[in-house]
Amino acid sequence: MQTTIPKFLNVKLLLQARMVRDMAPGDQLPGEAALQTDFDVSRATIQQAMRMLETEGWLRREQGRGTFYLGQPVRQMEQETSELLETLAEKTYPITVDVRQKGVQFPPHKVAEHLGIPGGQQIVYFERLGLLDGKPLLYVYTYLPMEYGMQVLNDPDVYKHLSFALQLERKFNVEVAQVTQTISASLADPTFAQALEIDVGAPVIEGERTYFSKSGTPLFFTRSFYRGDRHRFVVRLKDWR
Repeated sequence: MQTTIPKFLNVKLLLQARMVRDMAPGDQLPGEAALQTDFDVSRATIQQAMRMLETEGWLRREQGRGTFYLGQPVRQMEQETSELLETLAEKTYPITVDVRQKGVQFPPHKVAEHLGIPGGQQIVYFERLGLLDGKPLLYVYTYLPMEYGMQVLNDPDVYKHLSFALQLERKFNVEVAQVTQTISASLADPTFAQALEIDVGAPVIEGERTYFSKSGTPLFFTRSFYRGDRHRFVVRLKDWR
């Protein structure tokens, strides 16, 4: 794992990002051996990172039981933006999409929450890489309920486009009425860093979006990671005082 900061600190920051994204308070973390393999570091590095997270109040370690996520000690600030990058890119730039993985799975706890479904219910998922002029721009995880997710899974005309919202409206007459979006600074995880051609732990912009119908039903959920050196967000404020 090539980084410019100490390995234990890099692992700590990556674990923080993972816990916030995918875990609910009380969820159990993988064991030290699994984390050691995942991050390709020594056991001592994992232990040092875990001690820091425990000291800062992120987790609790119980002898003989394991390590458990306590929740985020400091609440993050959320900010609205005027337009979704995927929709803007779809309309303006020649974005190509490389589908890395797709299929049916049981969703992570946080994904099930965003979709408003029981954790034991399967969903359709996609992992896709968006490229501009052949260069990686963003990595997108998309999760859809089975209701129409299976239709999308069997239709390359839909998932080969970057914006699912536009395609759902065009092909299935599924209207997106509202989107809840959060944007935060994050670090490149080993699961997608290579696809974006950046080092593990490099700064990235993370965006989460839940798309809703007119009735308020969640239609699908996306989690996107943007190369920070290839994006600039502009927010125009009317009420600036």
